[in-house]
Amino acid sequence: MSTYNPKIFNNVDSLTEIDANLLIQLFKKFPKFFEVHNIPLDNGVLNFEDISKAFFRPDDAVQDKEETNELMEALQIITEMSSHDAMDSLLAAAKEQKITLNFQADSSSADIALYCFLHEENLFHTEYARSLVKNYRGFSFFWGENGKKRTFPEVNEETITALQAELDDWFAGNNRLRNCRVYMFPQAHRVSIVIKYGKPLKREMKMKDGETESVFYNPQCHDLLIYNCDNDDVSVRTDGKKGQLPEYLRCVGKHVFANEEYFKEKKIFSLDKLRDIQTAAHNFATVDSIEDVKLVELQYEWGGEIEIRKSGNLLGTLIYKNGLDSTKKADIIFAKFSIRFEDSKTPRKVGIRSGNQATFGRDEDSLIIEEWITDQQLVKPRTPKQEATPYVEKTLEPATA
Repeated sequence: MSTYNPKIFNNVDSLTEIDANLLIQLFKKFPKFFEVHNIPLDNGVLNFEDISKAFFRPDDAVQDKEETNELMEALQIITEMSSHDAMDSLLAAAKEQKITLNFQADSSSADIALYCFLHEENLFHTEYARSLVKNYRGFSFFWGENGKKRTFPEVNEETITALQAELDDWFAGNNRLRNCRVYMFPQAHRVSIVIKYGKPLKREMKMKDGETESVFYNPQCHDLLIYNCDNDDVSVRTDGKKGQLPEYLRCVGKHVFANEEYFKEKKIFSLDKLRDIQTAAHNFATVDSIEDVKLVELQYEWGGEIEIRKSGNLLGTLIYKNGLDSTKKADIIFAKFSIRFEDSKTPRKVGIRSGNQATFGRDEDSLIIEEWITDQQLVKPRTPKQEATPYVEKTLEPATA
C-alpha cells in the first residue's frame, strides 16, 4: 500500500481575497517554506504566481516537513471559514464571549477569518468545528486509452501554448475571457493540471463613502485535472458550464496524449461490493494515511423509489439488509463515509455515487481517496478493448462456364 500523502493547497484564488498584511503575518510563521522557494516576505508585496507554484508543488526539501503540513492545513481551514456565513458565526461568537476583534471597516470575510486564526485561536477553531459538514467538492473520473501504467508524456512550452490557444477558443465562444493559463505540477505518480481562466462578466454594487457604485469584473477560477500514471485515469473538478469538462478532456487528450478521444471512457464506481460485507469486524480503513472509516449514509433505489438510511455508523444496518432477500432487488446508488486521516482530528466526508462521480471535503483528499476506493473494490472493471478484425483480401476464383 502506498504511503504517498502530499500536503498541497490548490485554492489559490481564495488568497487574493485576503489582506496582504494579514497574509504576510501568517506566512512569517512558516519561514523555512518561503525561504526554500525564494519568496520574500519583507517587502509588503506578495507574488501570487510564485506562491501558487510553491503551493501546488512544494520543493522536495520541505515537502514532508511538519512546517509545510501545518501551513497547508492552516490555509485550508482559513479558506473554509472565509464565507459570509462563517464570518457571521465568528462575529456572533465573539460578541457572545465578549471578545473584541480589531478588524478594519473594509475587511472582507476572509480577512476576519485570518484575523481570528492569528489572534483568537480558540474562537476560530470552535466555530470551524461547527462548520465541517458543508461544502464538498465533486470529481468526475475517466479512464485513459492506454489502459495500463505509463509515464506522463513530455510537455514543452509549445505544447502548453497550443493547449491554451485551443481552450481560449472555447472560452471565447462561451462568453468567457481569453488568455487562460495552464500549469502542470508532477507529484510522484500523479500530475495536477490546473486551468486558470476568467468566468463570465459579473456586475455587482458596492458601497464607498456612503455612495453606491457599480463594479464590473470577470471572476477568476481554477479548474483541476489530476492524472494518475499508475492507473492511466484522470479525475476532473470544474466549476464551469455544461460542455466545459468534455472540452478539457478533448484538448488535454489532443495536445498532451496525441489523441482527442484518449479520455472518452468513464471510470464507473459500483457499490455492489458492499453487499459482500457480513461481519461487524469488517475494516474499511485499509490504506495507509487513513486511521478510521465509518459508513454513515446509504441510498437504495427500488424501481424509482429512493430509500435513504443515515446514522453515525451504518455497518450493522448494512449487514442486516445484506441478509434480506428483498434487498437484492434494490440498487445501492450512493454511499457516504466518514473518514479520519492520520494528520487530522476531525473526520471528513466522502460520498460515492454509482456512476463516475465522488465528492470530497477537500480537493487534495482525492490523492488518497482514489487509492482507498480502488482498494475497497468499488470500481467496475473497465470495458475490454475490442481488437480490430484483421483485414484479409479475398481472392476471387475464376468464373467457369
